Amino acid sequence: MHQAEAKQQLAVYYFDETGFTTTPCVPYAWQKPAETLCLPSQNSKRLNILGFLNKQNDSFFYTQEGNVTSQTVINAFEAFGQRYAEHYAKTQQPCVVILDNASVHTSKAFLAVRENWYS
Repeated sequence: MHQAEAKQQLAVYYFDETGFTTTPCVPYAWQKPAETLCLPSQNSKRLNILGFLNKQNDSFFYTQEGNVTSQTVINAFEAFGQRYAEHYAKTQQPCVVILDNASVHTSKAFLAVRENWYS
């Protein structure tokens, strides 16, 4: 697969998610005995970024406020597919996306629509 990518016969992207919030998660800190450390913060919804990235630093990002579900991942793949279709129309270069085994990547809902993306 990577040899085909080097010959520009195939595009390889890597996919993953991460999230941000203004609510800190600091489970421990170094402090003097009997001293309490306080961090000012405010609550916010979690902003999740779902991203596709290749070795040439071409990237596509999809944002989601709140929880990431299988449908969120499906929506991200659909949006990436629409963008990649323009590249494919010019180059006829197929695309492979590599992802981990997170539960939203292996759910019944995700696997059911995955077949639609092979054509």
